[in-house]
Amino acid sequence: MAKSPALDKLQSLTNEASAVRTVNENYERIESAFENTLSRDGSTPNQMESDLDLNGKRILNLPYPETDTEPFRKGDAVPLLDEVGELVNEAQDAAQLAVQYKNDASVSAAQARASEIGAKNSEDAATLAAQSLQETLDNLNRSIVDFELYDLGLITDPVIIEHIDLGEIGG
Repeated sequence: MAKSPALDKLQSLTNEASAVRTVNENYERIESAFENTLSRDGSTPNQMESDLDLNGKRILNLPYPETDTEPFRKGDAVPLLDEVGELVNEAQDAAQLAVQYKNDASVSAAQARASEIGAKNSEDAATLAAQSLQETLDNLNRSIVDFELYDLGLITDPVIIEHIDLGEIGG
């Protein structure tokens, strides 16, 4: 409720000028008091010129806020807070999956590197085995030729015969 203006009481009507002045001053005070109140029907002036102290009382029945300058009600916030909570949970789940995928990728990379090293080692071993087999084949071919020549009596030079290892051929 608005403050009541302090009005002077009219003591007598014997002095007309004094009575008119008192009545006019009271009207000015009443008019000023009305201008210092909020209008319930929206007529002007209808804006605050200082803070409004509700003295711990609530403002009830506010509509849903439609603009940035309207108050936000707790009931409007609860669904938004629930949605934010769900988004936070989803973000945490996504972060955990990202860490898991990173760890899995690290393990896969290590396994791929180990496989690459194993393949290189196998390739090297196969190359060495092929070289060794080729040398063995070459030696065997030479031995067979040497044996056939010796066996046929085509090699008669004692120096050449000395260098032919007949033990390897027969063994």
